Amino acid sequence: MQAKILVSVDDYLIAEEQAFHKSEYMAGEVIAMAGVSLKHDLITNRINALLFECLLKRGCKLFSKDVLVRVKEYEAFFYPDIVIACGNIKLFKRPQGAKALLEPTIIMEVLSESASLVDRTTKLRCYQTIPTLQKYILIEQDQILIEEYTRQSLNQWLETIYTQENEVLDILGCMLNVK
Repeated sequence: MQAKILVSVDDYLIAEEQAFHKSEYMAGEVIAMAGVSLKHDLITNRINALLFECLLKRGCKLFSKDVLVRVKEYEAFFYPDIVIACGNIKLFKRPQGAKALLEPTIIMEVLSESASLVDRTTKLRCYQTIPTLQKYILIEQDQILIEEYTRQSLNQWLETIYTQENEVLDILGCMLNVK
């Protein structure tokens, strides 16, 4: 059995700045990211297009898959499919230029076969430690199934499942049809 090679946050961020393929990071371990399917990309782009203007009017910014989010409690860095941040944007910065969003308001992941388990377990647990996070939303690609985790209090979350085409998600006052 081969021992895991652990890297520092600085070494990860330096390598990530120059990398051709993105990787995520958790507690010293670098995790290579798989590419996305055409369907995955279409879903992400459609959500971005539907929410962008509405969120802008509410003082929020919408970012997609190329923005790194730092989860301080787990010393982790992830690239969510969609990130919404409201108010002043706070960044974790390195002197050499690497940046990661510190205070997201909403994170969305379009699920893929290769990452679904991690998104539903490890990332859910990590993201729930971000004090500013209000919602974590998981979207299935191949069926109408959306799992929405909404913060009720510091350590209490409400899970809502959407399975009907006529249902609507409320994203900070911006309505998003499940269909």
